[in-house]
Amino acid sequence: GRAQRARKESSGVRVEMGFARGRSRRCVLAAAAVAACAVVVACAAPVSAQRPWRASEIPNPVTDPAACGRRGLEKSWLCDPDGVLSVKEADTIEGLQQLVAKGLVPYNKMMCGDTLVGVQIAVVVVRRLASSDDDAAERAAKTVHDSWGVGDPVCNLGVVVLLALDDRTMFISTGKGVRSVLPDGVVYTIARNMKPLLRQHKVAAALEECVDSIGKAVSGKKVRESSAVGSFFSAIRDHLPILFILGIFGGLFYSNHRAERRKRNEYRRCMEQLNRLDDDRAQARANTYQQKSCPICLEDFDEPEDPTAASRPGSSGVAGESIHGSSSRGSPSVASKRVKETGGASERSAAGTSARPVRVLRCGHKFCQDCIRGWLDNSNNLDCPVCRVPLAGDSAGTSSGQASSSANTGGAAANARGGGDHQRELMFRLGRLHHLYPAYITPAMYARWRDPSYTDTYARDSEFRCLDPTTMRRAASIGAHGASSSFGGGSSRGGGGGGTSW
Repeated sequence: GRAQRARKESSGVRVEMGFARGRSRRCVLAAAAVAACAVVVACAAPVSAQRPWRASEIPNPVTDPAACGRRGLEKSWLCDPDGVLSVKEADTIEGLQQLVAKGLVPYNKMMCGDTLVGVQIAVVVVRRLASSDDDAAERAAKTVHDSWGVGDPVCNLGVVVLLALDDRTMFISTGKGVRSVLPDGVVYTIARNMKPLLRQHKVAAALEECVDSIGKAVSGKKVRESSAVGSFFSAIRDHLPILFILGIFGGLFYSNHRAERRKRNEYRRCMEQLNRLDDDRAQARANTYQQKSCPICLEDFDEPEDPTAASRPGSSGVAGESIHGSSSRGSPSVASKRVKETGGASERSAAGTSARPVRVLRCGHKFCQDCIRGWLDNSNNLDCPVCRVPLAGDSAGTSSGQASSSANTGGAAANARGGGDHQRELMFRLGRLHHLYPAYITPAMYARWRDPSYTDTYARDSEFRCLDPTTMRRAASIGAHGASSSFGGGSSRGGGGGGTSW
């Protein structure tokens, strides 16, 4: 029994000690919360002290320097009641003010009658003004100027510089005596020079710049505007986030605009080629077709072909080597030799000189020299891309006379080609357009147009017209506004329909 009572007593002690520890923890947490609140209040106290200032309420640093943040001084010309500047910064600015007033190097005093008088500069820095209208800073600066009596009473050689940082406004009030050396234009120049520094929150540097510029101006020195490049880059830095966002949207808009313009230009070129192909088809049916462009690049020849060049003996001096150049397939000399020996001399230049030489193959088809050379370099066969006629005959021992005869035969064939041969060339051109403009000549359209039973025009095909980027963009713009009217009230009575699943 004594043992059980002892265990109960010990457990009771442990429980009481646990409660005690819990109470101590709660007390510690409560104390920490109170301390945190005290810190918040302490931090918020200066902010609440930065109240909006009326001009009449701004303390005079001459009579109450402590209220202006200049503790330990008997008098001051700088008032910073919200504590914006550090002590060292305020001392530097006030030192410049005194140098200007005393006319010490590098500044000079001004003449007031027959006496040299220093210019007094007062500086006021506050967070906010009580009034928020556009003229609030001007009124406050002039009120301070008049109530403090800044400047010589005879000549009014005084200047007041007032900054309201949160309002992002400032004003420099000048006395009548300094207007001759410190006109409004120079004042605005000084203010503009301060703006980049103020945007970077360099208040002390801006005020130092201001007081120094005023001292130079009253000393007869010219005040120059800050570097335009520096101001430009400062403005860029200040507005960098906005410029970055605008740059992204501008880049997207410009990219989309370029893509749309590229699509329109591609569609326009494709339609022009299809219109030309329609004209060529009509001429081929009338047996009046004449080749005027290269079937590979579809560009017009620079110089018209001399129709007598193909039939003139001895005009076939361009061999397969001039077409091939230095081909990468095997030995170019072997290929050139084979073409020369087997009638490849039927490839010849067009008459006259041009920027892009024209080559006429033995079958009569003409190509740009660079186009046919590139085609043959990328092909496994030495034959015409259009009609597949070999560039060289089967015999390896053809004489030069036979080669000339073959060239004349090829020229005659070129002049007497029939409708079937023209059809092959036109289908080759259509295939090239399908290769160059796959977005506008789809595989289904290409297959339908190649069908011999297709007799309509290519450029006016309804499926092709539906792919016009301008039409699609206009349809999207109209569709974005929805329907302009309601349904008319019809029904399905007497109609039909169909359906399926997938």
